[in-house]
Amino acid sequence: RGRDAAGYAWVNESGSGLYKKNVPGGQLHVGKLPADTQPFIAHTRAATKGMPSNNVNNHPIRSGPIVGIHNGMLWNDDDLFEMMDIRERRQGFVDSEAIFAGIAWGTEKLGGNGTAEYRLAESLTGVLESIDGSAAVAPGARARGMAFERQEGPQRERAAEIVLGGAGDAARRSPGASRMLRRRTC
Repeated sequence: RGRDAAGYAWVNESGSGLYKKNVPGGQLHVGKLPADTQPFIAHTRAATKGMPSNNVNNHPIRSGPIVGIHNGMLWNDDDLFEMMDIRERRQGFVDSEAIFAGIAWGTEKLGGNGTAEYRLAESLTGVLESIDGSAAVAPGARARGMAFERQEGPQRERAAEIVLGGAGDAARRSPGASRMLRRRTC
């Protein structure tokens, strides 16, 4: 789809990693990943905001412990950074960065409340309730978690689900992670 940049990220027992470059996906070299890699996300970017020549703008985007990809456009990304008072976290100019910085900020605000999966799910929920734009989002945390979110149908409902996986683990869902959210419309 997008020809401006491509990248991928992975999570495994020993940590996480990402690789991205301002080349079309067909030109991106995917190296050998560790055998216990689970899950894996990849993205090809059609640039809308933020030049692909600045690799910080390309996907996957890392903000603290959160790594993710986003398809769509946000119209209030600058407002989100202001609202959360996290302007200093902004590294690039891409609108998608606001989603993952917001999730990282939310997990920190929750502190030790609940499991890592719960904090990721609640932070994702908060960000999704605040965005103005279109989104298909896949954020993950270094704690072997990956969340997948998509916008659905004319009612603009959202579904969020946290999927965990690691070597030898069966995929499972965080108890409070799956919920339908009504998107605010202007």
